[in-house]
Amino acid sequence: GAPLASGTLGFLLTRGLAHVPLPGGVRGQVRFLDGGAFLVQACAYGSNDAQKLYAMVAMASGQIVGPIEVHLISQAAIAFLFTIGIFVGVRRYAGRLGQQVMPVRHVHSIAAKLAASVAVLASSAAGVPVSMTQSSTAGLLGAGVSEAVGRVRWAAALPILGAWAVTLPASA
Repeated sequence: GAPLASGTLGFLLTRGLAHVPLPGGVRGQVRFLDGGAFLVQACAYGSNDAQKLYAMVAMASGQIVGPIEVHLISQAAIAFLFTIGIFVGVRRYAGRLGQQVMPVRHVHSIAAKLAASVAVLASSAAGVPVSMTQSSTAGLLGAGVSEAVGRVRWAAALPILGAWAVTLPASA
């Protein structure tokens, strides 16, 4: 669900963003848009994965049965660690993925981040677990295919898609 939606949105957003005129100071505007897309992605990541961290804290503190109560100090620690993880991990992952799967331009990055964010936030709102990594990858693939199918390095992308074919049905 979410990876397919993210790929489709990445395709459509890249097509749409290619036609948006950016007057003077383009570099600053692109960085602003990319930073905004990153913040939206971080919120989506948190909405999707924070409950998993809360569950880990509850299990570590011995709360295995019943409603989970996470104290304010634990919430603050989780938010802090999650923020550090996002700034360290997401950028590194995105750079590695971008180098392997396709040459990424800012328009691809912005479209992929926004596409993955929308798909993950919608899934989170519906209470459906989803992989942010798979949604981000699908958004990037959709962004690349929007320009040309050959823009994607399929030798790197096909093993990722093959892994999804196995893991997504197995997790259901």
